[in-house]
Amino acid sequence: GLADPARGPLQQVVHVVVVGEQGRHLAPEREILAASRGEPGGPSLGGLLASARETVDGDVRLFDISNPANPLPRATITASSVGLDAFTAHNPYILGNLLFVSWYQVGTLVFNITDPARPVLAGSYDTFDGVVNGYDGNWGVFPFLGLDRVLLSDMDGGLFIVDFSDAA
Repeated sequence: GLADPARGPLQQVVHVVVVGEQGRHLAPEREILAASRGEPGGPSLGGLLASARETVDGDVRLFDISNPANPLPRATITASSVGLDAFTAHNPYILGNLLFVSWYQVGTLVFNITDPARPVLAGSYDTFDGVVNGYDGNWGVFPFLGLDRVLLSDMDGGLFIVDFSDAA
């Protein structure tokens, strides 16, 4: 099963769950642990899990969960790996072949995960103009109204409605 080498099996709190029609994707966040299941609106990626660790220098990790008894690590995305200065990732959602992640001070990042071992930054929108210092900025993303009207919630700036159509 899934485990964190430093803490053992992931048996913690879930605070977000969104289930798609076919339920093929799972994107839990370890804040302590939160989960969401993405809408399979694009090409099927089979069983794919995106886990965000909401800690200092938190990251997003992708796992192949086509065999739930034997999840396989596919990739780790860090802010520094995409050239950004940010505190942590939060609430990942998978929509088709896109991974949406609210990443506090750098806004929302969208990754093309057609090849889950090689996620590619496909789009971003920065909602925050302050300094990187903890939990400020974009803490929520809701991509399920369509790519042309993705909702971003920023703790400092309020609600943003963003067109990510070019990310597809």
